[in-house]
Amino acid sequence: MSASPALVLPEHPLAELLAGQPIVVEHRPWARHRVDPPTWEILGRLLAVGRLDLLGLWGEPEAVHAALFEPATQVLAVVSLDCPNGRFPSLGRLHPPAIRLERTIRDLFGLEPEGLEDARGWLDHGRWPLRRPLSPKPLPHDGTPDPYPFLPVEGEGIHEIPVGPIHAGIIEPGHFRFSAQGETVVRLEARLGWVHKGIERRLEGLTWQEGARIVGRVSGDATVAYQWAFARAVEAVSGTEPPARAVFLRALMAELERIALHLHDFGFVCNDAAFALVHTHTGILREQLLQLVNELFGHRLMMDRIVPGGVVADLDAAEVDRLRELSRTLARRFERLVRIYDDTPSLMDRTARTGILAPELARRFAAGGHVGRASGRDFDSRRDLAYPPYDELRPNVAVRTRGDVDARVWVRIEEIRESLRLVERILDQLPRGPLSVPVASRAGEGMGIVESFRGEVLVWLRLDAEGRIVRCHPRDPSWFQWPLLEAAIDANIVADFPLCNKSFDCSYIRLLLQRCGPVSRELLLEGLLERPVAIPKPEPSPEALAELARTVDRAALGRLGRSLVIREVDAGSCNGCELEIHALSNAIYDLERFGIRFAASPKHADVLMVTGPVTRNMAAALRRAWECTPDSKWVVAVGDCAAGCGVFAGSYALAGGTGAVAEIVPVHLHIRGCPPSPMALLQGLLALLEGG
Repeated sequence: MSASPALVLPEHPLAELLAGQPIVVEHRPWARHRVDPPTWEILGRLLAVGRLDLLGLWGEPEAVHAALFEPATQVLAVVSLDCPNGRFPSLGRLHPPAIRLERTIRDLFGLEPEGLEDARGWLDHGRWPLRRPLSPKPLPHDGTPDPYPFLPVEGEGIHEIPVGPIHAGIIEPGHFRFSAQGETVVRLEARLGWVHKGIERRLEGLTWQEGARIVGRVSGDATVAYQWAFARAVEAVSGTEPPARAVFLRALMAELERIALHLHDFGFVCNDAAFALVHTHTGILREQLLQLVNELFGHRLMMDRIVPGGVVADLDAAEVDRLRELSRTLARRFERLVRIYDDTPSLMDRTARTGILAPELARRFAAGGHVGRASGRDFDSRRDLAYPPYDELRPNVAVRTRGDVDARVWVRIEEIRESLRLVERILDQLPRGPLSVPVASRAGEGMGIVESFRGEVLVWLRLDAEGRIVRCHPRDPSWFQWPLLEAAIDANIVADFPLCNKSFDCSYIRLLLQRCGPVSRELLLEGLLERPVAIPKPEPSPEALAELARTVDRAALGRLGRSLVIREVDAGSCNGCELEIHALSNAIYDLERFGIRFAASPKHADVLMVTGPVTRNMAAALRRAWECTPDSKWVVAVGDCAAGCGVFAGSYALAGGTGAVAEIVPVHLHIRGCPPSPMALLQGLLALLEGG
């Protein structure tokens, strides 16, 4: 469906354009308008010329919705178009950031975006038992995979390099198709959706209490942001105002999460540039932070700590002091790492002028987080959509314009500094009062937006009068960042892809196990011994940890005659389990000093360590990895989801309906937890070796 090229765009702002369109009164806190096809078309063209940003695009059985932001006026609105005939004018034909979202709407609801040239599926790989599973009348399907023609590239000497979905590391699954001329990348095209778990269908009919646990596990590394966005959406529907103390504690958890993940990514960018020293030290700092967080909030990742109406964890005066002291210690040690990064020419040689994202592309795709801000897009939902308590705290926003790996590193550095400053302010200003208030059941619609370490997380929600979920759409910032990674790698060498990829970190975590070299030993030892008394020791103690690891190694030598080799496979997890598996390689746990190591290939492994739930899209890949692992092999299912009893069980997108690893390959041991801690993982490996 094409529009007249002579269409004249209105000059007035978004609020005036929508003023004459019917408003949905039960939608809060931002307005939702029902628009007609001509207005939808005009909005698409305003997106195309850059007057509007697309923050979200999602469907229902007979309608599509778009969240739009107007930078010039700071106005945000949701617009909806009814699709009584199952079709709607494509925004993607005018505005490329909408393309993958429209392909998703077609996969899930069967609604056809008219004018969209890309007819390929996105989430639906042909392995589900249903087509258009969220439509009123899903169609049965036999699970035969669909062909996926990648976009052709022609030219002299062009060759293809297929990578994934299982990668040589502890990484979320995804397929990357490189077209290269020699070592130079001519085009990269990603095929994602391997870990689609059917979350939106799984949420239907649940209470908001049940839904909160699921939404908090959409992406385990951003669990605080997702919990908070969901809570804000429920509170908008119900008219609930959480207590001031709860609001400040939410912000405290969000900033701690931001610090932990930016430390993680800063270290891994340096690691991918073959500079393991910074990676080693960021791992120590992050682990010390997570251990204290676990003591104070009851969970290393702070899962299920934020609920609609408030929070479920509090700090007393002594705990505030401990957190303040750790924050100051982290700030001091972190600055030493920044100086090392800035003073190392070999690092600059790898990160500067590598993986450049043009500012125009960042603006066009409304890229959030460090990806957008490193390319000049000055947007942060904490400031620009100013939700409490950031309307009081007014965070400083770091912006760079070069758009290369180095710029993305520096935005992270500045955000760590700012988050540490905000932690101090929050602790100083923490109000007294209750932690939560009751949430009334009320029918209506709500939307919550919260700034995660990757960018803004959006959750849109409709509840019935009993507080049950009619429809819920969680949107990750990675939706608008993945296409930009494909653009940023153009004209770089293939070997720089891991560096570029980690600098984006689009819900994609990798692990390369490397020891620190002799030059770093002195600094590493100093960092370990400098721990102030206020920082908790690892639980259990370092001595108990060392003894446990030695016991595992002795058991491996007794059964295998050598040390244990592990191959990890992410078959569909939220990546919370991966974060804890990563921790096994930091300098506090340091499995390799006991000879226990992770292998890049299942052909070299004794143990296949699988996180789940196993999605239908990943089942065949997991089976192939198992077949490649030499006999006699063990399979360890890590986490509640891998055991088939996690929050996603019951979805059409999971193997066997539960996602249990045992549905696909034989399992010798389950290590329970959501996620299991590094110590639980070590204890599980010992049980495996002792039990055979």
